[in-house]
Amino acid sequence: MQSRFVCWNRLCFRLLGATLAPESKNDLNDVRPVDQKRKGSSSVGVFGLSYFASHERWRRRTRWLVASALLLLPLIIYSNTLFARFGFRDDYAILREVHEEPGKVMRHVGTFARPLYGVMLEVFFEQVDGIDDLWKGRLASALCVGAVSALLFLALLKLNWPVWTSALLGALMAVLPAAQVMVSWAICWPHLVGGLCSFAAFLVGQKGGALRTAAAASLLVIGILIYQSHVFFYFVLVAAGLVAYQDQTLNWRIRCLIKHFLTMGAALVVSYGIMQLLYAGEVFKQSSLVVLENEPLAKLHWFIAGPLRNALALIVLNDAEKGMAVAFIMTSVITGAVILIGGWGKWKRGGWREGLFWAVTLAALLVGAFTANLISMQRWSTYRTIYALTGVLLVFFVLGLQTLASYLPKRREWLAPAVLALIFLLGVPLARFQAYTLFALPQQEELALVEEGAKKLARLDRATVFIIRPTIDDTCAPKRYSDEFGTLSTDSDWVPKEMLKLLLNGHIPDVSKRYTFICGRSLPAGRTFPVVIDMRRLKQLRPKLEHLF
Repeated sequence: MQSRFVCWNRLCFRLLGATLAPESKNDLNDVRPVDQKRKGSSSVGVFGLSYFASHERWRRRTRWLVASALLLLPLIIYSNTLFARFGFRDDYAILREVHEEPGKVMRHVGTFARPLYGVMLEVFFEQVDGIDDLWKGRLASALCVGAVSALLFLALLKLNWPVWTSALLGALMAVLPAAQVMVSWAICWPHLVGGLCSFAAFLVGQKGGALRTAAAASLLVIGILIYQSHVFFYFVLVAAGLVAYQDQTLNWRIRCLIKHFLTMGAALVVSYGIMQLLYAGEVFKQSSLVVLENEPLAKLHWFIAGPLRNALALIVLNDAEKGMAVAFIMTSVITGAVILIGGWGKWKRGGWREGLFWAVTLAALLVGAFTANLISMQRWSTYRTIYALTGVLLVFFVLGLQTLASYLPKRREWLAPAVLALIFLLGVPLARFQAYTLFALPQQEELALVEEGAKKLARLDRATVFIIRPTIDDTCAPKRYSDEFGTLSTDSDWVPKEMLKLLLNGHIPDVSKRYTFICGRSLPAGRTFPVVIDMRRLKQLRPKLEHLF
Protein backbone atom coordinates (compact mmCIF):
# COMPACT_ATOMS: atom_id res chain seq x y z
CA MET A 1 0.00 0.00 0.00
CA GLN A 2 2.85 2.38 0.81
CA SER A 3 4.50 1.56 -2.51
CA ARG A 4 1.32 2.59 -4.33
CA PHE A 5 1.45 6.00 -2.68
CA VAL A 6 5.13 6.44 -3.48
CA CYS A 7 4.26 5.87 -7.15
CA TRP A 8 1.31 8.30 -6.99
CA ASN A 9 3.44 10.95 -5.32
CA ARG A 10 6.16 10.66 -7.94
CA LEU A 11 3.61 10.80 -10.75
CA CYS A 12 1.93 13.92 -9.36
CA PHE A 13 5.22 15.75 -8.83
CA ARG A 14 6.24 14.93 -12.41
CA LEU A 15 2.93 16.27 -13.67
CA LEU A 16 3.32 19.43 -11.62
CA GLY A 17 6.87 19.88 -12.85
CA ALA A 18 5.75 19.60 -16.45
CA THR A 19 3.60 22.71 -16.08
CA LEU A 20 6.38 25.12 -15.20
CA ALA A 21 7.24 26.13 -18.76
CA PRO A 22 6.08 29.73 -19.36
CA GLU A 23 3.14 30.58 -21.59
CA SER A 24 2.61 33.82 -23.47
CA LYS A 25 0.27 36.14 -21.61
CA ASN A 26 -1.16 37.41 -24.88
CA ASP A 27 -1.84 33.85 -26.02
CA LEU A 28 -3.80 33.13 -22.82
CA ASN A 29 -6.16 36.01 -23.42
CA ASP A 30 -6.54 35.40 -27.15
CA VAL A 31 -9.66 33.30 -27.68
CA ARG A 32 -9.77 33.71 -31.46
CA PRO A 33 -9.84 30.56 -33.61
CA VAL A 34 -6.44 29.13 -34.46
CA ASP A 35 -6.73 30.12 -38.14
CA GLN A 36 -7.30 33.76 -37.20
CA LYS A 37 -4.27 33.72 -34.94
CA ARG A 38 -2.16 32.40 -37.78
CA LYS A 39 -3.39 35.14 -40.12
CA GLY A 40 -2.55 37.80 -37.57
CA SER A 41 1.00 36.52 -37.15
CA SER A 42 4.01 38.27 -38.56
CA SER A 43 5.56 34.88 -39.34
CA VAL A 44 5.09 33.60 -42.88
CA GLY A 45 5.48 30.40 -44.81
CA VAL A 46 5.65 26.88 -43.55
CA PHE A 47 7.66 27.83 -40.47
CA GLY A 48 4.94 30.17 -39.23
CA LEU A 49 2.18 27.59 -39.67
CA SER A 50 4.14 24.80 -38.00
CA TYR A 51 5.13 27.05 -35.10
CA PHE A 52 1.57 27.99 -34.24
CA ALA A 53 0.30 24.45 -34.71
CA SER A 54 2.89 22.97 -32.33
CA HIS A 55 2.37 25.78 -29.83
CA GLU A 56 -1.39 25.12 -29.77
CA ARG A 57 -0.77 21.41 -29.10
CA TRP A 58 1.71 22.26 -26.34
CA ARG A 59 -0.81 24.51 -24.60
CA ARG A 60 -3.54 21.86 -24.72
CA ARG A 61 -1.19 19.18 -23.39
CA THR A 62 0.01 21.42 -20.56
CA ARG A 63 -3.52 22.19 -19.45
CA TRP A 64 -4.44 18.53 -19.30
CA LEU A 65 -1.27 17.82 -17.32
CA VAL A 66 -2.28 20.50 -14.80
CA ALA A 67 -5.79 19.05 -14.63
CA SER A 68 -4.36 15.56 -14.05
CA ALA A 69 -2.11 16.89 -11.28
CA LEU A 70 -5.11 18.58 -9.63
CA LEU A 71 -7.07 15.32 -9.84
CA LEU A 72 -4.32 13.45 -7.98
CA LEU A 73 -3.42 16.27 -5.58
CA PRO A 74 -5.76 15.18 -2.72
CA LEU A 75 -4.19 11.70 -2.78
CA ILE A 76 -0.87 13.29 -1.79
CA ILE A 77 -2.23 15.80 0.71
CA TYR A 78 -4.46 13.35 2.58
CA SER A 79 -2.53 10.10 2.13
CA ASN A 80 -2.10 9.62 5.91
CA THR A 81 -5.86 9.92 6.47
CA LEU A 82 -7.03 7.97 3.43
CA PHE A 83 -5.30 4.72 4.37
CA ALA A 84 -5.68 4.88 8.15
CA ARG A 85 -7.89 2.17 9.64
CA PHE A 86 -11.09 3.83 10.90
CA GLY A 87 -14.67 4.66 10.05
CA PHE A 88 -16.75 7.70 10.90
CA ARG A 89 -20.35 7.72 12.14
CA ASP A 90 -22.63 6.46 9.33
CA ASP A 91 -19.77 4.53 7.70
CA TYR A 92 -20.30 1.64 10.10
CA ALA A 93 -24.10 1.42 9.83
CA ILE A 94 -24.20 1.74 6.05
CA LEU A 95 -21.45 -0.83 5.60
CA ARG A 96 -23.28 -3.41 7.71
CA GLU A 97 -26.77 -2.69 6.36
CA VAL A 98 -25.72 -2.92 2.70
CA HIS A 99 -24.45 -6.46 3.31
CA GLU A 100 -27.05 -7.70 5.80
CA GLU A 101 -30.18 -5.72 4.91
CA PRO A 102 -30.01 -4.94 1.17
CA GLY A 103 -32.22 -2.04 0.10
CA LYS A 104 -32.50 -0.51 3.57
CA VAL A 105 -29.94 2.22 2.91
CA MET A 106 -31.65 3.19 -0.34
CA ARG A 107 -35.05 3.39 1.35
CA HIS A 108 -33.69 5.42 4.26
CA VAL A 109 -31.73 7.91 2.15
CA GLY A 110 -34.69 8.27 -0.20
CA THR A 111 -36.78 9.67 2.65
CA PHE A 112 -34.50 12.74 2.53
CA ALA A 113 -35.15 13.26 -1.22
CA ARG A 114 -31.78 11.73 -2.22
CA PRO A 115 -32.76 8.49 -4.00
CA LEU A 116 -29.74 8.39 -6.31
CA TYR A 117 -27.42 8.83 -3.33
CA GLY A 118 -28.93 5.70 -1.79
CA VAL A 119 -28.42 3.73 -5.00
CA MET A 120 -24.78 4.81 -5.22
CA LEU A 121 -24.12 3.84 -1.60
CA GLU A 122 -25.73 0.42 -2.06
CA VAL A 123 -23.72 -0.36 -5.19
CA PHE A 124 -20.41 0.94 -3.85
CA PHE A 125 -20.49 -0.59 -0.37
CA GLU A 126 -21.27 -4.01 -1.80
CA GLN A 127 -17.59 -3.94 -2.81
CA VAL A 128 -16.42 -2.95 0.69
CA ASP A 129 -15.89 -6.06 2.81
CA GLY A 130 -15.28 -4.57 6.25
CA ILE A 131 -13.79 -1.79 8.34
CA ASP A 132 -10.37 -2.54 6.87
CA ASP A 133 -11.79 -1.66 3.42
CA LEU A 134 -13.33 1.70 4.30
CA TRP A 135 -10.27 3.35 2.77
CA LYS A 136 -11.89 2.67 -0.60
CA GLY A 137 -14.67 5.15 0.18
CA ARG A 138 -12.20 7.77 1.36
CA LEU A 139 -10.09 7.21 -1.75
CA ALA A 140 -13.18 7.74 -3.91
CA SER A 141 -13.91 10.93 -1.97
CA ALA A 142 -10.36 12.19 -2.54
CA LEU A 143 -10.65 11.52 -6.27
CA CYS A 144 -13.96 13.40 -6.35
CA VAL A 145 -12.36 16.36 -4.57
CA GLY A 146 -9.57 16.22 -7.14
CA ALA A 147 -12.14 16.06 -9.95
CA VAL A 148 -13.82 19.21 -8.57
CA SER A 149 -10.44 20.99 -8.61
CA ALA A 150 -9.55 19.77 -12.09
CA LEU A 151 -12.93 20.50 -13.66
CA LEU A 152 -13.05 23.95 -12.04
CA PHE A 153 -9.62 24.69 -13.51
CA LEU A 154 -10.69 23.62 -17.00
CA ALA A 155 -13.99 25.50 -16.74
CA LEU A 156 -12.21 28.70 -15.70
CA LEU A 157 -9.95 28.40 -18.73
CA LYS A 158 -13.05 28.01 -20.90
CA LEU A 159 -14.20 31.31 -19.39
CA ASN A 160 -10.82 32.82 -20.36
CA TRP A 161 -9.47 33.21 -16.84
CA PRO A 162 -5.67 33.57 -16.48
CA VAL A 163 -4.09 30.14 -16.33
CA TRP A 164 -2.19 30.52 -13.03
CA THR A 165 -5.18 32.03 -11.24
CA SER A 166 -7.35 29.17 -12.55
CA ALA A 167 -4.88 26.49 -11.46
CA LEU A 168 -4.36 27.94 -8.00
CA LEU A 169 -8.05 28.50 -7.39
CA GLY A 170 -8.69 24.88 -8.37
CA ALA A 171 -5.90 23.69 -6.07
CA LEU A 172 -7.22 25.78 -3.20
CA MET A 173 -10.56 23.95 -3.37
CA ALA A 174 -8.69 20.77 -2.35
CA VAL A 175 -7.46 22.16 0.99
CA LEU A 176 -10.63 23.83 2.29
CA PRO A 177 -12.18 22.42 5.49
CA ALA A 178 -15.10 21.09 3.44
CA ALA A 179 -12.65 19.00 1.40
CA GLN A 180 -11.09 17.70 4.62
CA VAL A 181 -14.50 16.44 5.76
CA MET A 182 -15.16 14.76 2.42
CA VAL A 183 -11.92 12.79 2.30
CA SER A 184 -12.30 11.66 5.92
CA TRP A 185 -15.80 10.24 5.54
CA ALA A 186 -16.21 7.16 3.36
CA ILE A 187 -19.89 7.78 2.54
CA CYS A 188 -19.35 11.33 1.25
CA TRP A 189 -17.97 10.74 -2.23
CA PRO A 190 -21.42 10.76 -3.93
CA HIS A 191 -21.99 14.29 -2.54
CA LEU A 192 -19.37 15.60 -4.93
CA VAL A 193 -20.70 13.63 -7.88
CA GLY A 194 -23.69 15.97 -7.60
CA GLY A 195 -21.26 18.89 -7.72
CA LEU A 196 -19.58 17.49 -10.82
CA CYS A 197 -23.02 17.20 -12.46
CA SER A 198 -23.52 20.92 -11.83
CA PHE A 199 -20.17 21.79 -13.45
CA ALA A 200 -21.13 19.74 -16.49
CA ALA A 201 -24.54 21.42 -16.55
CA PHE A 202 -22.96 24.88 -16.67
CA LEU A 203 -20.55 23.97 -19.44
CA VAL A 204 -23.34 22.41 -21.53
CA GLY A 205 -25.85 25.20 -20.94
CA GLN A 206 -23.28 27.94 -21.50
CA LYS A 207 -23.27 27.15 -25.22
CA GLY A 208 -26.92 28.26 -25.50
CA GLY A 209 -29.88 26.77 -27.31
CA ALA A 210 -33.06 25.14 -26.04
CA LEU A 211 -31.73 21.58 -26.24
CA ARG A 212 -28.51 22.43 -24.40
CA THR A 213 -30.45 24.32 -21.72
CA ALA A 214 -32.74 21.32 -21.27
CA ALA A 215 -29.71 19.04 -21.03
CA ALA A 216 -28.16 21.37 -18.42
CA ALA A 217 -31.37 21.33 -16.37
CA SER A 218 -31.47 17.52 -16.59
CA LEU A 219 -27.92 17.28 -15.26
CA LEU A 220 -28.90 19.58 -12.39
CA VAL A 221 -31.92 17.37 -11.61
CA ILE A 222 -29.59 14.35 -11.39
CA GLY A 223 -27.27 16.28 -9.07
CA ILE A 224 -30.17 17.38 -6.85
CA LEU A 225 -31.43 13.80 -6.52
CA ILE A 226 -27.95 12.73 -5.45
CA TYR A 227 -27.22 15.38 -2.80
CA GLN A 228 -28.75 18.84 -2.83
CA SER A 229 -26.05 20.97 -1.18
CA HIS A 230 -23.31 20.36 -3.74
CA VAL A 231 -25.32 20.84 -6.91
CA PHE A 232 -25.04 24.56 -6.16
CA PHE A 233 -21.42 24.45 -7.28
CA TYR A 234 -23.21 25.62 -10.42
CA PHE A 235 -23.19 29.15 -8.99
CA VAL A 236 -19.40 29.10 -8.57
CA LEU A 237 -19.09 29.00 -12.36
CA VAL A 238 -21.89 31.55 -12.76
CA ALA A 239 -19.86 33.93 -10.57
CA ALA A 240 -16.69 33.14 -12.52
CA GLY A 241 -18.46 33.80 -15.81
CA LEU A 242 -19.72 37.20 -14.68
CA VAL A 243 -16.17 38.11 -13.65
CA ALA A 244 -14.81 36.94 -17.01
CA TYR A 245 -17.39 38.86 -19.06
CA GLN A 246 -17.02 42.26 -17.39
CA ASP A 247 -16.56 43.83 -20.83
CA GLN A 248 -20.10 42.83 -21.82
CA THR A 249 -22.99 45.28 -21.39
CA LEU A 250 -24.80 45.41 -18.08
CA ASN A 251 -28.07 44.31 -19.69
CA TRP A 252 -26.34 41.26 -21.19
CA ARG A 253 -24.95 40.23 -17.80
CA ILE A 254 -28.31 40.75 -16.11
CA ARG A 255 -30.00 38.49 -18.68
CA CYS A 256 -27.25 35.93 -18.23
CA LEU A 257 -27.68 35.90 -14.45
CA ILE A 258 -31.46 35.57 -14.72
CA LYS A 259 -31.10 32.73 -17.24
CA HIS A 260 -28.89 30.71 -14.90
CA PHE A 261 -31.20 31.22 -11.92
CA LEU A 262 -34.20 30.19 -14.03
CA THR A 263 -32.34 27.06 -15.13
CA MET A 264 -31.59 26.12 -11.53
CA GLY A 265 -35.14 27.00 -10.49
CA ALA A 266 -36.58 24.74 -13.18
CA ALA A 267 -34.32 21.88 -12.04
CA LEU A 268 -35.45 22.33 -8.43
CA VAL A 269 -39.13 22.32 -9.45
CA VAL A 270 -38.70 19.16 -11.53
CA SER A 271 -36.78 17.44 -8.71
CA TYR A 272 -39.47 18.41 -6.22
CA GLY A 273 -42.13 17.02 -8.54
CA ILE A 274 -40.26 13.73 -8.99
CA MET A 275 -39.92 13.27 -5.23
CA GLN A 276 -43.59 14.09 -4.61
CA LEU A 277 -44.55 11.40 -7.12
CA LEU A 278 -42.22 8.91 -5.41
CA TYR A 279 -43.67 9.80 -2.00
CA ALA A 280 -47.23 9.58 -3.32
CA GLY A 281 -46.47 6.18 -4.86
CA GLU A 282 -45.04 5.06 -1.49
CA VAL A 283 -41.70 4.23 -3.08
CA PHE A 284 -40.19 6.25 -0.24
CA LYS A 285 -41.63 7.59 2.98
CA GLN A 286 -41.06 11.32 3.40
CA SER A 287 -38.90 12.21 6.39
CA SER A 288 -40.29 14.57 9.00
CA LEU A 289 -37.03 16.52 8.65
CA VAL A 290 -37.86 17.49 5.05
CA VAL A 291 -39.78 20.63 6.03
CA LEU A 292 -39.50 24.11 4.54
CA GLU A 293 -38.26 27.04 6.64
CA ASN A 294 -41.05 29.32 7.93
CA GLU A 295 -38.91 32.03 9.59
CA PRO A 296 -36.77 33.46 6.74
CA LEU A 297 -35.38 36.43 8.67
CA ALA A 298 -34.22 34.27 11.58
CA LYS A 299 -32.71 31.84 9.09
CA LEU A 300 -30.87 34.66 7.33
CA HIS A 301 -29.39 35.80 10.65
CA TRP A 302 -28.26 32.24 11.37
CA PHE A 303 -26.72 32.03 7.89
CA ILE A 304 -24.65 35.18 8.37
CA ALA A 305 -23.55 34.31 11.92
CA GLY A 306 -22.64 30.70 11.12
CA PRO A 307 -22.10 29.29 7.62
CA LEU A 308 -21.12 32.58 5.93
CA ARG A 309 -18.65 33.44 8.68
CA ASN A 310 -17.07 29.97 8.46
CA ALA A 311 -16.82 30.24 4.67
CA LEU A 312 -15.12 33.66 4.89
CA ALA A 313 -12.37 32.14 7.04
CA LEU A 314 -11.35 29.96 4.05
CA ILE A 315 -8.68 27.51 5.34
CA VAL A 316 -8.92 28.47 9.05
CA LEU A 317 -11.13 26.19 11.12
CA ASN A 318 -13.70 27.38 13.65
CA ASP A 319 -13.63 25.85 17.15
CA ALA A 320 -16.91 25.16 18.94
CA GLU A 321 -15.18 24.38 22.24
CA LYS A 322 -12.69 27.23 22.69
CA GLY A 323 -14.46 29.81 20.56
CA MET A 324 -13.25 31.72 17.53
CA ALA A 325 -9.47 32.09 17.41
CA VAL A 326 -7.73 35.31 16.43
CA ALA A 327 -6.59 33.72 13.15
CA PHE A 328 -10.19 32.76 12.34
CA ILE A 329 -11.49 36.27 12.98
CA MET A 330 -8.64 37.97 11.11
CA THR A 331 -8.98 35.72 8.07
CA SER A 332 -12.74 36.30 7.91
CA VAL A 333 -12.31 40.07 8.17
CA ILE A 334 -9.52 40.21 5.56
CA THR A 335 -11.44 38.03 3.11
CA GLY A 336 -14.56 40.13 3.55
CA ALA A 337 -12.59 43.37 3.16
CA VAL A 338 -10.95 42.22 -0.09
CA ILE A 339 -14.36 41.20 -1.48
CA LEU A 340 -15.81 44.63 -0.58
CA ILE A 341 -12.86 46.33 -2.26
CA GLY A 342 -13.87 44.51 -5.44
CA GLY A 343 -17.35 46.00 -5.15
CA TRP A 344 -15.94 49.45 -4.48
CA GLY A 345 -13.78 49.14 -7.60
CA LYS A 346 -16.82 48.23 -9.70
CA TRP A 347 -18.71 51.22 -8.31
CA LYS A 348 -15.83 53.62 -8.91
CA ARG A 349 -15.10 52.51 -12.48
CA GLY A 350 -18.62 51.78 -13.70
CA GLY A 351 -20.84 54.03 -11.61
CA TRP A 352 -23.67 53.21 -9.26
CA ARG A 353 -25.33 50.78 -11.69
CA GLU A 354 -22.24 48.56 -11.83
CA GLY A 355 -21.82 48.82 -8.07
CA LEU A 356 -25.45 47.89 -7.48
CA PHE A 357 -25.22 44.97 -9.92
CA TRP A 358 -22.13 43.69 -8.08
CA ALA A 359 -23.93 43.88 -4.70
CA VAL A 360 -27.10 42.18 -5.99
CA THR A 361 -25.08 39.51 -7.78
CA LEU A 362 -22.98 38.75 -4.70
CA ALA A 363 -26.03 38.50 -2.44
CA ALA A 364 -27.96 36.37 -4.95
CA LEU A 365 -25.09 33.95 -5.57
CA LEU A 366 -24.28 33.56 -1.85
CA VAL A 367 -27.92 32.74 -1.12
CA GLY A 368 -28.08 30.56 -4.24
CA ALA A 369 -24.98 28.57 -3.22
CA PHE A 370 -26.60 27.75 0.14
CA THR A 371 -30.18 27.31 -1.10
CA ALA A 372 -30.61 23.70 0.04
CA ASN A 373 -29.94 24.63 3.65
CA LEU A 374 -31.70 27.98 3.62
CA ILE A 375 -35.04 26.56 2.50
CA SER A 376 -34.87 23.68 5.01
CA MET A 377 -35.90 24.15 8.63
CA GLN A 378 -32.68 22.56 9.84
CA ARG A 379 -30.15 24.95 11.37
CA TRP A 380 -27.10 22.81 11.78
CA SER A 381 -23.95 24.55 10.57
CA THR A 382 -21.50 22.12 8.98
CA TYR A 383 -18.45 22.50 6.78
CA ARG A 384 -19.56 19.84 4.30
CA THR A 385 -22.52 22.03 3.27
CA ILE A 386 -20.53 25.26 2.63
CA TYR A 387 -18.20 23.92 -0.06
CA ALA A 388 -20.03 25.71 -2.90
CA LEU A 389 -20.54 28.82 -0.76
CA THR A 390 -16.79 29.09 -0.14
CA GLY A 391 -16.18 28.66 -3.87
CA VAL A 392 -18.42 31.65 -4.69
CA LEU A 393 -16.62 33.76 -2.08
CA LEU A 394 -13.25 32.81 -3.57
CA VAL A 395 -14.34 34.04 -7.01
CA PHE A 396 -15.34 37.44 -5.57
CA PHE A 397 -12.13 37.41 -3.52
CA VAL A 398 -10.15 37.15 -6.77
CA LEU A 399 -12.15 40.07 -8.18
CA GLY A 400 -11.15 42.11 -5.12
CA LEU A 401 -7.51 41.17 -5.63
CA GLN A 402 -7.76 42.34 -9.23
CA THR A 403 -9.04 45.69 -8.01
CA LEU A 404 -6.13 46.01 -5.57
CA ALA A 405 -3.70 45.00 -8.30
CA SER A 406 -4.93 47.83 -10.55
CA TYR A 407 -3.31 50.31 -8.15
CA LEU A 408 0.11 48.65 -8.30
CA PRO A 409 2.71 50.34 -10.56
CA LYS A 410 3.98 47.10 -12.11
CA ARG A 411 3.70 43.31 -11.92
CA ARG A 412 0.02 43.82 -11.14
CA GLU A 413 -1.01 40.64 -12.96
CA TRP A 414 0.81 38.54 -10.33
CA LEU A 415 -0.99 39.79 -7.21
CA ALA A 416 -3.96 37.41 -7.41
CA PRO A 417 -1.86 34.29 -8.21
CA ALA A 418 0.64 35.22 -5.49
CA VAL A 419 -2.04 35.59 -2.80
CA LEU A 420 -3.80 32.37 -3.87
CA ALA A 421 -0.45 30.55 -3.88
CA LEU A 422 0.30 31.79 -0.35
CA ILE A 423 -3.09 30.61 0.94
CA PHE A 424 -2.61 27.26 -0.79
CA LEU A 425 0.89 26.74 0.62
CA LEU A 426 -0.38 27.50 4.13
CA GLY A 427 -3.44 25.35 3.55
CA VAL A 428 -1.68 22.16 2.43
CA PRO A 429 0.04 21.24 5.74
CA LEU A 430 -2.94 22.56 7.69
CA ALA A 431 -5.40 20.42 5.73
CA ARG A 432 -3.24 17.30 6.01
CA PHE A 433 -2.75 17.81 9.74
CA GLN A 434 -6.37 18.64 10.60
CA ALA A 435 -7.85 15.74 8.64
CA TYR A 436 -5.50 13.30 10.37
CA THR A 437 -5.58 14.63 13.94
CA LEU A 438 -9.27 15.63 14.06
CA PHE A 439 -10.71 12.69 12.11
CA ALA A 440 -8.37 9.73 11.71
CA LEU A 441 -6.62 9.68 15.10
CA PRO A 442 -9.72 10.21 17.33
CA GLN A 443 -11.68 7.62 15.35
CA GLN A 444 -8.81 5.14 15.56
CA GLU A 445 -8.76 5.54 19.35
CA GLU A 446 -12.53 4.98 19.47
CA LEU A 447 -12.27 1.88 17.32
CA ALA A 448 -9.47 0.50 19.51
CA LEU A 449 -11.62 0.76 22.67
CA VAL A 450 -14.58 -0.93 20.97
CA GLU A 451 -12.30 -3.68 19.61
CA GLU A 452 -10.97 -4.27 23.10
CA GLY A 453 -14.53 -4.92 24.29
CA ALA A 454 -15.34 -7.04 21.24
CA LYS A 455 -12.43 -9.40 22.02
CA LYS A 456 -13.75 -9.92 25.56
CA LEU A 457 -17.24 -10.52 24.21
CA ALA A 458 -16.03 -13.04 21.62
CA ARG A 459 -14.85 -15.33 24.44
CA LEU A 460 -18.39 -15.61 25.82
CA ASP A 461 -21.11 -17.80 24.32
CA ARG A 462 -23.96 -15.47 25.30
CA ALA A 463 -23.74 -12.13 27.05
CA THR A 464 -25.03 -8.61 27.42
CA VAL A 465 -22.58 -5.80 26.79
CA PHE A 466 -23.08 -2.29 28.12
CA ILE A 467 -21.44 0.59 26.27
CA ILE A 468 -21.05 3.76 28.33
CA ARG A 469 -21.53 6.50 25.79
CA PRO A 470 -19.19 9.49 25.93
CA THR A 471 -20.40 13.08 25.90
CA ILE A 472 -19.01 15.60 23.47
CA ASP A 473 -16.72 16.82 26.25
CA ASP A 474 -15.09 13.39 26.40
CA THR A 475 -13.56 13.72 22.95
CA CYS A 476 -9.83 13.14 22.76
CA ALA A 477 -9.47 15.70 19.96
CA PRO A 478 -8.06 19.12 20.92
CA LYS A 479 -10.55 20.95 18.63
CA ARG A 480 -14.06 20.22 17.49
CA TYR A 481 -16.79 21.69 15.35
CA SER A 482 -20.34 20.53 14.62
CA ASP A 483 -20.65 16.78 14.00
CA GLU A 484 -17.45 16.74 11.97
CA PHE A 485 -14.02 17.87 13.18
CA GLY A 486 -12.93 16.35 16.47
CA THR A 487 -16.29 14.79 17.31
CA LEU A 488 -17.00 11.21 18.34
CA SER A 489 -18.90 8.49 16.54
CA THR A 490 -19.85 6.64 19.73
CA ASP A 491 -21.73 9.55 21.35
CA SER A 492 -24.93 8.14 19.78
CA ASP A 493 -27.02 5.09 20.72
CA TRP A 494 -26.61 3.27 17.42
CA VAL A 495 -23.00 3.68 16.24
CA PRO A 496 -21.34 1.62 19.05
CA LYS A 497 -23.73 -1.25 18.32
CA GLU A 498 -22.94 -1.09 14.61
CA MET A 499 -19.22 -1.08 15.32
CA LEU A 500 -19.50 -4.16 17.54
CA LYS A 501 -21.63 -6.03 15.00
CA LEU A 502 -19.11 -5.34 12.23
CA LEU A 503 -16.20 -6.45 14.41
CA LEU A 504 -17.93 -9.66 15.52
CA ASN A 505 -19.75 -10.66 12.33
CA GLY A 506 -16.63 -11.90 10.63
CA HIS A 507 -15.84 -14.32 13.45
CA ILE A 508 -19.10 -15.25 15.19
CA PRO A 509 -22.38 -16.31 13.54
CA ASP A 510 -25.78 -15.06 14.76
CA VAL A 511 -24.33 -12.09 16.64
CA SER A 512 -27.73 -10.49 17.29
CA LYS A 513 -29.09 -13.73 18.78
CA ARG A 514 -26.11 -14.40 21.04
CA TYR A 515 -25.39 -10.92 22.34
CA THR A 516 -27.45 -8.02 23.62
CA PHE A 517 -26.11 -4.50 23.16
CA ILE A 518 -27.13 -1.71 25.53
CA CYS A 519 -25.94 1.89 25.43
CA GLY A 520 -26.25 4.57 28.10
CA ARG A 521 -24.54 7.51 29.72
CA SER A 522 -23.85 5.53 32.92
CA LEU A 523 -24.27 2.02 34.30
CA PRO A 524 -27.75 1.28 35.70
CA ALA A 525 -27.75 1.16 39.48
CA GLY A 526 -27.68 -2.32 40.96
CA ARG A 527 -26.88 -4.13 37.69
CA THR A 528 -23.72 -5.84 36.53
CA PHE A 529 -22.65 -6.81 33.04
CA PRO A 530 -20.05 -9.36 31.90
CA VAL A 531 -18.60 -6.82 29.46
CA VAL A 532 -18.57 -3.06 29.93
CA ILE A 533 -17.02 -0.72 27.35
CA ASP A 534 -16.44 2.70 28.88
CA MET A 535 -15.98 5.13 26.00
CA ARG A 536 -15.44 7.98 28.46
CA ARG A 537 -11.82 6.80 28.68
CA LEU A 538 -11.22 8.65 25.42
CA LYS A 539 -10.82 11.86 27.39
CA GLN A 540 -7.66 10.44 28.99
CA LEU A 541 -6.05 10.39 25.54
CA ARG A 542 -6.56 14.09 24.89
CA PRO A 543 -3.13 15.23 26.20
CA LYS A 544 -1.47 13.03 23.58
CA LEU A 545 -3.34 14.74 20.73
CA GLU A 546 -3.10 18.20 22.28
CA HIS A 547 0.66 17.78 22.25
CA LEU A 548 0.46 17.47 18.46
CA PHE A 549 -1.26 20.85 18.25
